[in-house]
Amino acid sequence: MSDSNDSFIKKRARPIANLIRPVGDVRERTAFIGRMLSTIGRAFRVASGKESLGDEGLTYNQIAMRWGITEENRPLVIRGHYIEFGLFMLIGIVGLFSIYSGIFSNVESLAAISRVVGGAFMIFIAIARSTILMWRLDVLKNRHWTTYGNWLRGR
Repeated sequence: MSDSNDSFIKKRARPIANLIRPVGDVRERTAFIGRMLSTIGRAFRVASGKESLGDEGLTYNQIAMRWGITEENRPLVIRGHYIEFGLFMLIGIVGLFSIYSGIFSNVESLAAISRVVGGAFMIFIAIARSTILMWRLDVLKNRHWTTYGNWLRGR
């Protein structure tokens, strides 16, 4: 009886110990952090125009296949993008309200600052996602592939 209780407790206690001392090799975690930082670095190089993603030579049909879009589900995808765009605009409106209430309400300064920062973050996310959705809608409606960076630059 005592042995079964000990194994029961050990099985439950190990996940708690993982929070304090995670299981895994240090090299694995270091490699993961290295991959993550190199991905972030590559994103900055692509954004500055120093590196290419290699999507420039693809056609619309190849991109549609990569995105999982067929002629049958294309109208549904377009409609879904419009719905998602509306939802992200609502998030932006909530962000504006949060900034307004942070500036013009009589609350502590820390609460006001957190409302303003939170609202600004919500607006940033809403604008970023909305521009991505508008780019995808433009690609789907015109059936012509252009990269996101070129679309933002108007090319």
